[in-house]
Amino acid sequence: MDDSASNHFNFIAGVLGFIVTVASTTLCCRAYLPGAQMKILDELLTETRTIYEKANADDLFPSDNFRKSSLTTLARYVKNPISLPL
Repeated sequence: MDDSASNHFNFIAGVLGFIVTVASTTLCCRAYLPGAQMKILDELLTETRTIYEKANADDLFPSDNFRKSSLTTLARYVKNPISLPL
């Protein structure tokens, strides 16, 4: 009887340990999946656009060429996010 109870306990402990390991690994790796990374990059691109618009409204760009170049680069990243340098 003691051996049977010990086997049941070990089985249940092993199953629970396996479930916890799989769940924690899944949750940890989920942050590194492309969907989560793209959400972060989209938020960053939106923030960059807001900063650009504020700088443009406050006339903080050193020259008109720099402003145009920055706008062109930002528009390219909005249109084609695959071209973002890593």
